[in-house]
Amino acid sequence: DASKAHLVSALEDLAETLKSGPAAQVRAKAHFRAAQAHAGLENWREAWSAASLARELQPGSAEVKEVQLKVQREMRLLQRSERESKRQGAFGTGTNRNLLDRDERKEFQARLGLAQK
Repeated sequence: DASKAHLVSALEDLAETLKSGPAAQVRAKAHFRAAQAHAGLENWREAWSAASLARELQPGSAEVKEVQLKVQREMRLLQRSERESKRQGAFGTGTNRNLLDRDERKEFQARLGLAQK
């Protein structure tokens, strides 16, 4: 799908931008755009992580708050669906816990990198 390929390409470009160590305002915008791209790909956990980082850098941004609220709604739906699947035995909590642990480690490393800059 062309739109998904575009979003993946955008994420790669944003990762390169963040590697260059830009100013806080540019990092905030990059994280915001990453949140939008992940949301477009329905990568809700990654979108939440990126939106949270953008919100830390620009706490007063209405556009960041809007994306974060959208992602929060989707995360709640995802969690509800996972709980229902668990009841049906289709998706174990061990897998969910591993994914969440991985995402938390990534977010911690990203925040540590921001704190060191």
